Amino acid sequence: MSGKTWNEYYNFSNFDLSNVFKYSSFLIFILLTALTVFMLFMRKNRIRYKTNDYFVIGFLVLFPLLIEKFVLVDAFWLKEVTKNNRCKIISGSVNNLKTNISKSGGDSFDLNSYNIKIGGIANYGFNQTKALGSPIQDGLLVRICYVEFYGNLTILKLEIQE
Repeated sequence: MSGKTWNEYYNFSNFDLSNVFKYSSFLIFILLTALTVFMLFMRKNRIRYKTNDYFVIGFLVLFPLLIEKFVLVDAFWLKEVTKNNRCKIISGSVNNLKTNISKSGGDSFDLNSYNIKIGGIANYGFNQTKALGSPIQDGLLVRICYVEFYGNLTILKLEIQE
């Protein structure tokens, strides 16, 4: 291994958080539009429910704002962990690569004694599957900086040895 260099393939600290703002703001816009249409429909047809209209409005406005807050807090925390190298590092040869292991099309592989899953829905960190052009293959020497995040290993940095 001496004399070989590590090339950084993925680094979460380079992740553009403005995309998170765009998608969450769009979600809030859609929910508020749906709320407006729903409230107009109720008023037009004089439909009244036992719940207070203000409770429904409050819930539909606050719920997406709370979701956005938690998503952004997670993203900023992971970015800070990556920038300060406060993640665990493992390196070795990729073994037992399996593609399309779930309905969402994720991949998995073994690295030392760890089983690492990538891809799937709503996964921070590196999640480029083989179907999307991932460089991960059996026998590849990699170094991974990861954290355990919501019960999964989340890859924050991926380096490949030349």
